[in-house]
Amino acid sequence: MEALKNCESDEVIIEMVSPLKPIKILPIEGEHFTFLVLPVRLK
Repeated sequence: MEALKNCESDEVIIEMVSPLKPIKILPIEGEHFTFLVLPVRLK
């Protein structure tokens, strides 16, 4: 949620590959920001 609150765009692309890989949040147009959401594994 923090990444979406701080972006200036109304639309973004969210790239997800697997539960153990980072999620990328990118703008639809341009390259103004790239947010990475990293997974955390707790035992």
